Amino acid sequence: MKLIYTLIFVLLTSTVINAQQYQLSFHIGHQFGFRPQLSNDVDLNSRVKYSLGNGVNTNLMFNIIPDSANWYFSIGLNSLRGNTVLVSEDYKNALQYEATSKSIISHRIPLLLNYRFKIKSNSIHVFSGIVIPFYNQIKEEYSLKDSSLFIHKRYNVRNYLSIGYQGGVEFNKKLNKKLSLCVNAHLTVLNQKVKSKEMVYYSDNDFNDINLISDRASREFLYKKEVIDIQNNESFLPRGFNKNLPTDLLTFTETLNSFGLSLGIKYHF
Repeated sequence: MKLIYTLIFVLLTSTVINAQQYQLSFHIGHQFGFRPQLSNDVDLNSRVKYSLGNGVNTNLMFNIIPDSANWYFSIGLNSLRGNTVLVSEDYKNALQYEATSKSIISHRIPLLLNYRFKIKSNSIHVFSGIVIPFYNQIKEEYSLKDSSLFIHKRYNVRNYLSIGYQGGVEFNKKLNKKLSLCVNAHLTVLNQKVKSKEMVYYSDNDFNDINLISDRASREFLYKKEVIDIQNNESFLPRGFNKNLPTDLLTFTETLNSFGLSLGIKYHF
């Protein structure tokens, strides 16, 4: 990871030094999740394929263009406000219903290499590069309802660090010397492993108090990358289980893969 950051810094520094043109663009559009996956954190019989990459996307990009060049470098800030998606669903009988859903707000840094083809005063831009998530807010909600019982739980979920890929094409129509209208289509491939989950809300028929769940092992979960690192798990290691420590589980991958369409405006300095 340090090597990647070093290479990015060297590329960005050398490009800025030789640059003669700069552009700033803002896009807003919609991401459509694709290649959904199953979660292994819920009951096997109730799993639903899902992608967290579906939602409203905003993108702020700064372009650094060397003098008289058709290629250029872009760095920016991307935010996805994801739609709520169903992770599991189970109708146990006519009266009982159990479901888990998730939503995400994801912030990422795109680092892209672009090439432009000029068509009179307009242009087509092809781009490819990496996206680095740096702050995610993932909410998970669990509900159980039947004729006499209601339980509602809410969790905050964190992921391990990861790097994804982004590539696409953009059409720019020049409005005047300073402004261009942009239409963008892009593909994002991003998968992240779950790192931890913590219960932050609990309610049932009679109570609305998370302190009713007194055992830390029932409120907090740590997801390990290797089975050998699982130390505190009541199902697999009952003798050494400590209810005052988070429960250890094997991590799993969640996908944020998406295809996006956006409309934006670009300012030429």
